[in-house]
Amino acid sequence: MDYESRKVKWHWLLLFILHSAAVVYLIFKGNPLLYSHLELRSSLTVSDSKSQTTIPTNPEVLDKLSEITFVPRYNLSRTAVDTIAVPRSKDYVEFEKHSLNLGVPDFLANHISYDRSGFYFVNTSQWAIAVSPGGEVRWKYAFKKSSAGSLLPALLDERLIYLVQSDGQIVCLDKANGSLRWALNLKQKVVAPPILWNDQILIPTKATTGVQLRMVKRLNGRVMEESPVIEVKQPNVDLTYADALKVMLVTVGTKVIALSPTTWSVQWTQTLTDPAVGPAVASGTQIFFATLGAKVIKIDGSKKGKLEWEADIQMPAVSAPVYLPVINRLAVMDTNGAISAVDAKTGKILWRVASENRNPANEVWGARISGKYIEDYQMDWLHKGWTFWSPCADSRVCIYTPNKGQVVDRLALSGRPLTLPLPLEKRWVFISRQKSGGYTISHLVEEMEAKRLRESQSSNKTVD
Repeated sequence: MDYESRKVKWHWLLLFILHSAAVVYLIFKGNPLLYSHLELRSSLTVSDSKSQTTIPTNPEVLDKLSEITFVPRYNLSRTAVDTIAVPRSKDYVEFEKHSLNLGVPDFLANHISYDRSGFYFVNTSQWAIAVSPGGEVRWKYAFKKSSAGSLLPALLDERLIYLVQSDGQIVCLDKANGSLRWALNLKQKVVAPPILWNDQILIPTKATTGVQLRMVKRLNGRVMEESPVIEVKQPNVDLTYADALKVMLVTVGTKVIALSPTTWSVQWTQTLTDPAVGPAVASGTQIFFATLGAKVIKIDGSKKGKLEWEADIQMPAVSAPVYLPVINRLAVMDTNGAISAVDAKTGKILWRVASENRNPANEVWGARISGKYIEDYQMDWLHKGWTFWSPCADSRVCIYTPNKGQVVDRLALSGRPLTLPLPLEKRWVFISRQKSGGYTISHLVEEMEAKRLRESQSSNKTVD
C-alpha cells in the first residue's frame, strides 16, 4: 500500500465527529437521570398539564430575603386593622371591575392570598393561579393530580410565593412568572396553615403525640433540625405572634400555649371555657378570643394567660374579633351576621347591630376615616376616626361608628366579597363572587380620586 492511501481523510473524520456528537446529545437529552436536582424534583412534583409553570435550567440564586407582604388578618398579631396609616374617605365608588377567566374548568377557590402584586388563588388540591390587580392571569402552577394533599393558603413575600400541600409537598416560585425556585417534600402531614416567620416557613405537621412545628428556610428550602412538638389532642392550630410579650401563641380548641420563638419552649398555657374561633388577637399584653360558646374572652399575657373577663354575644362567633387601637374596642360577627362591639378594658357589650350579612366574607376590620366626618357622626376626636368595616346585606360593605354602631355609609360592589380587601392608598380592592359563580376583582376608589382619574383618562383620550 503506498503512502497516499494511508493519508487521513479529514472530511470523513469531521463527519464522524459531528455524527458522534449528535448521538451523545440525543442520549443525554432523553435521560432523566442527568437532569439537575431541581429540574428532576420539579418534574416529579408538577402536573403534566400544558398550563403548568416554567422550570428554569439555571434559576437565579437569591442571597437575601424579601419583606413579607401577606399575612391573614393583615399582621401576625391578627388584629385585622387597615395597614394604610392615613385616614380614609367614607365615600367610595366602584371605579373599575374585572371579570376573571382563570382558564381552569370548574375552578373553585379554596383560599385567596393577596398583596400589591395581585391575587393568588388556590383550589382544594391542585391549582395555584396568579392574577394581576387588573384581572389578567399571569401564570398557573399545578401539582400532580395523583397527589393526596389539599392546598393551604399561599404565603407571599416581595419576590416569592410558597405553596404548601397538606401531604407535605412544598414549592417556592417566583411571583413574577411562576418559575420554580426550589421544591421539598417533608413527608409529613401538614395539619394547619403555615406562616412566614423571619427567615423561615413555620409549618404545623402531625406528630405521634401532637403537633410538630417544622421550620424550613425560605431562601433554599432546607429543613432546620429544631422542631418542637406541642402536646395537643387536636391537630388544627392557629398561630399568633404577641410582639410585646415576645411569644408565639398557639391556639388549638380550648387550649392556648405561649412559646418562646427563640428556644420554642413553653412559657405558659391556659384553657378557655369554649373552643376558640380563629386565631388569638394580640395587642400589647392583651390577648382576645372569640368562641363557639358565644363569648369574647380576654386573658392577660403578662400574667401567664390569667382570665380577665368573658363577654356574652348571644350567638357563636364566625371569626376572630377585630381590635381597634387607641379606642380600645373589639367587634366580632356572629352566626346570624350580627356585629357586637365590646369594650376591651371591661368586657361590656356596647352595642349589637343586625347586619344580615349574606356574603361569603364574615370578617370585620378596622380603619380610620377623615376628621371631617367625626363631628357629623358624633364621634370622639380623641379616637382619631377609628371605625368598624364589614360585609353587610348583599354585595355591600358597611362602615359603623365604634361608639353607637351607627352606619356611616354602605359601599356597593358588583359581587359578594370573599375575603378581607386588599388595602391600597385611596382604594380597597375586593375579590367577589358573582351569583353565576364567576369571580370579579372590584376596585373601590375614593369618590374624589375617582373623579380625578376619570378627568385624567378623558384628557389623555383628547390628546390621542
